[in-house]
Amino acid sequence: MPELPLRTERLAFHSDAQAVRYVPYPARDRSAVATVLQRKVLSTELRADGDLVELAVELAADGTVVGDVLLALRSHEHATLEVGYIFSPAHGGRGDATEAHLVENEWFKGELTDEVDYAVLAREWGTSAP
Repeated sequence: MPELPLRTERLAFHSDAQAVRYVPYPARDRSAVATVLQRKVLSTELRADGDLVELAVELAADGTVVGDVLLALRSHEHATLEVGYIFSPAHGGRGDATEAHLVENEWFKGELTDEVDYAVLAREWGTSAP
């Protein structure tokens, strides 16, 4: 568990409308980011359906936070984990979150948007399913 209080200016991309364009929440002000950060710090295990773990993505060179990654246990029974991510547009174009994707397959926030789906089977991961 990190030592609290945790203070950072480095999650400013959550307030960037372009950064949150494809995530299910609007741009956040400082207060909303603080509330979300507190939840993120306390969510450290994937034990039950709906549990979340969110990790900061840093540049190895200088520790600059450029995004975060969400791991969400959707179904323990079916061994299903959702992976989500958000990156600062200022640090885009580096291939950190690219894959083949579904083009304009979902109406989201007033526009047709793309979706990226990932899958790793238990046998590919090298462990048995829970």
